[in-house]
Amino acid sequence: MGAIIKITREAVYKAYDRPDFDGTVLVRDFAEVYALQRHCVPSQNIFTAECWQDIDPTNSRLRDIPGLPNPPIIDPAGTRRKRH
Repeated sequence: MGAIIKITREAVYKAYDRPDFDGTVLVRDFAEVYALQRHCVPSQNIFTAECWQDIDPTNSRLRDIPGLPNPPIIDPAGTRRKRH
């Protein structure tokens, strides 16, 4: 199953379990699911980061899944280099 579908499904379940659930799935529901799945701090969470462009892509657990191609790492100078 795709990552976005899994996050969305889990966020809906999380929202439904909230005591204050009024039929609305909130950003915080998505943020909590993403944090649980990615083990990230709020500054590295795509739903809570003040500036998502500052998120370090090397923090993604998806890079650790065997068999997936390793995307390039962006170093502090802003240049791309291949991950070994």
